[in-house]
Amino acid sequence: MIFQLATLLLVPSAEAEIQVRRDIPYWKGDEKHPTKNKLDLYLPAKARGFPVLFFVHGGAWMHGDKNFLGVYSSQGKSFASQGVGVVVTNYRLSPAVRHPEHSLDVGRALAWTQNNIASMGGDPAAITLCGHSAGGHLVSLIACSGELQKQCGVDPAKIRAVAPISGVYDIPRGFLPG
Repeated sequence: MIFQLATLLLVPSAEAEIQVRRDIPYWKGDEKHPTKNKLDLYLPAKARGFPVLFFVHGGAWMHGDKNFLGVYSSQGKSFASQGVGVVVTNYRLSPAVRHPEHSLDVGRALAWTQNNIASMGGDPAAITLCGHSAGGHLVSLIACSGELQKQCGVDPAKIRAVAPISGVYDIPRGFLPG
């Protein structure tokens, strides 16, 4: 099983066709950021009804980007070549914004995904939330907070699973940057 997962992550299928769409704005509010309120899509080109991995980068809420050294695009292409659509999103960072703005951005990106992925062949009821470090924290907040879901327009019934990686959860009051 571990070998199969490593193969899925590291060796994209040469014959699989994927479609890449970059820098799609997911929010157009007054406080939107010109680059941070955008996401990238990595989609199986010919599949329909495919599951979706929604990924959020880490970086202590102050650093990071969906374009980090091509790591996330490689991940997206690899999963898409195996029939899984991938959304990699940015969010506004501190100190420009304070908590809970990071989680609101991630919620907005997820709501956009839920509302638009079907038109691109994905299954809006088969979305797995995943994030690393601060991203793990943010996807966990969205998955667990009915208030954030409502505020962002997220349908919790369309979240199939949550897979935070090295998420941060025990955060002292006032610690979050901003």
